[in-house]
Amino acid sequence: MRCLWCRRKIGSLRRYFDNEYCSSEHRKLAKTASSRDLRDAGHSYGEDDDDYTVLSRPEAKKGQIKSKTQFGGFAILLGLFLLAMIWMPQGSQPAPVARDTSSYTPRQETYWSRFRESLPSLGSASSELVEDFHSGLKDWNLNGNGGSGSWVVQSGSVRPRELRFWAPSMKLKDYDLDFQAQIEERAIGWAFRAKDVNNYYAAKIVLERPAPFPVSEIVRYAVVNGEEQARTQLPLPMQLQKGTFYKVRVHVKGDNFVTSVNGAVVDTWTDRRLRAGGVGFFTNAGEVASIMGVRVSEDRSLIERIFLPALFVHPDQW
Repeated sequence: MRCLWCRRKIGSLRRYFDNEYCSSEHRKLAKTASSRDLRDAGHSYGEDDDDYTVLSRPEAKKGQIKSKTQFGGFAILLGLFLLAMIWMPQGSQPAPVARDTSSYTPRQETYWSRFRESLPSLGSASSELVEDFHSGLKDWNLNGNGGSGSWVVQSGSVRPRELRFWAPSMKLKDYDLDFQAQIEERAIGWAFRAKDVNNYYAAKIVLERPAPFPVSEIVRYAVVNGEEQARTQLPLPMQLQKGTFYKVRVHVKGDNFVTSVNGAVVDTWTDRRLRAGGVGFFTNAGEVASIMGVRVSEDRSLIERIFLPALFVHPDQW
């Protein structure tokens, strides 16, 4: 729609209450010009003609109000929406993910957290961490503090013992953990959302009874402030054999955790205590297992992946 006075497009916001003129000033000018044209022609409102039209449109003069463009209307609406969503009370919010504060300020962290929470996801893209153990255990911290330990690396696989965390994953929040595991004796255990050695979620696949009638189960629990809590044992809906590699996936999203083996879901549960943290592996006394290949896929919104690098540039790099 175009203004009957200046022929410019009428802004989308103004169309809701005036689809003829782009501003109140132009409506007044058009009305004045129409009255003058009719008076000069010897007519007045209510005489012979029921309808009348503006015969000519004067050129816009300097100082007259210009019409708002369609882009301007959308920009105003978008700005008002974002301000309302960012500053609207959100109730209790989860603890923010720990990040390296050397690259940005706490004020930027607060604004970005509110901004990303206020926007819907426009699709996701994943960043992946992959480990094949060909370069040894340089990225696997012993109880979060480094050290030699007793893990054994052989032919692209590893036999875990004491709990070790994968250093590149320690600041993640929502992700999929995928690995291949072979149970040689009794069980294999893994950790996720691990903040440190005293705070993490743990799960194990345990072979309770070997062939010919194998029975296996999944065990899960939380370690909070160094204390084990809420241990749960559930039978697996499948038979697992020693000496066979199985594909395990742990889906970590918000408060929900889903574990699957070879594509079949074997456990789902919910817990709110730990909001972020990495992954790790372990076995206890009498347990022997091998892990071949580990992958962690972090989910990020499209908006975050586009704008995050730009928002958190250190001032020295400007």
